[in-house]
Amino acid sequence: MKSNRTWMRIRAVTTMAAVVVGLGVAADLVASEPAHAVTGGTKVAKGVYPFYTDVPGCGGALVAPNWVITAGHCAGGLKVGSSQVAVNTYDYNERSSDVRSTVRDIVQPNIPGLDPQIPDVALLRIDPVGVRPIPLGDAVDEGSILRSAGMGAGSDGHLSTTQFRFLSHMPGGSLTRATPLVAGTHNGAGDSGSAFFMDTPSGPRLAGVVSACSDSVTAFVDIASNQPLRDWFARTTQTAVAPLDRSITLRSSWTGMYVSARGSGPDAPIVAGNNQTLAFTWEHFTLVHNNDYTVSLRAESNGKFVTAPPSAVLDANRDWNDTWEKFVLVSNSNGTISLRAMSTGKYVTVAADMNTVVSTSTTIGIASSFLLN
Repeated sequence: MKSNRTWMRIRAVTTMAAVVVGLGVAADLVASEPAHAVTGGTKVAKGVYPFYTDVPGCGGALVAPNWVITAGHCAGGLKVGSSQVAVNTYDYNERSSDVRSTVRDIVQPNIPGLDPQIPDVALLRIDPVGVRPIPLGDAVDEGSILRSAGMGAGSDGHLSTTQFRFLSHMPGGSLTRATPLVAGTHNGAGDSGSAFFMDTPSGPRLAGVVSACSDSVTAFVDIASNQPLRDWFARTTQTAVAPLDRSITLRSSWTGMYVSARGSGPDAPIVAGNNQTLAFTWEHFTLVHNNDYTVSLRAESNGKFVTAPPSAVLDANRDWNDTWEKFVLVSNSNGTISLRAMSTGKYVTVAADMNTVVSTSTTIGIASSFLLN
């Protein structure tokens, strides 16, 4: 196995160089020969992940009766009308569960403003199959726990799985970094195109697809957290996909009070005190997901975006959402969330007066943790 500075994909070295440069990934993400898939992972029993799809040389996931999602670089060698995929694969030595289907079309997104404009993801239209697909999930945040499942020599040809922790979106692009939770487990080249997904009470929900990996980090295309990619997914597969933006409340873990935009005028300071034990209009915000994977908060009391000026109190007073109005949403292990302001690089926190809200904390603590509903 290569060192953890060697990144693996499944095509030839010349193709890999072009793909890596096209993705805008760091220069040390170089190609490698095919490697193990989910090395050190837990073997998956037959029927647990029926959506898993064997795409020639890669993995994939059934997302609708006649659509399979995979990495864009995995689709390069496929031939429409003759290449086949195998849905519901779980063991290369026992293929009785395989449902084979022919690739009829290959669709990749082309989204102006996204970097790269054509992300490393593709949808394959196939002849319909009677297998349960995996639905697209909700947006995922930094710190979230995700899962990957794949096949290869490292798992003796058997579908294996391991969990990852979402690290961060790579600057300026659609790729997201995640690191294995269990030492010694990781993705490999054979996992390109395989699903990254969330375990939910309703079953697995798709987050994205594996694009590149090393021994310590996997880069995947995050579809669930990007509205243009969600729209492309829904439009192509003709499936219903819920919009990301929604009405929320935030309650301070420290004061126990709801975060409030105090006032319905053009200026509404953000506070988390004043006995705000109930949530009314002033305590509701629209959580807006931006194309760069940040979020913004629009106060429902006045329709203005919350801004985080350096060394100043947060205020709902902007008609637009630029750098000062953007935040990275972080999921904490105790079920709370934190917001890291893009303007300061620091966490939103309730000040010492237990009322005003600022973006001055360098660490996540009780004052910078909130319950999101």
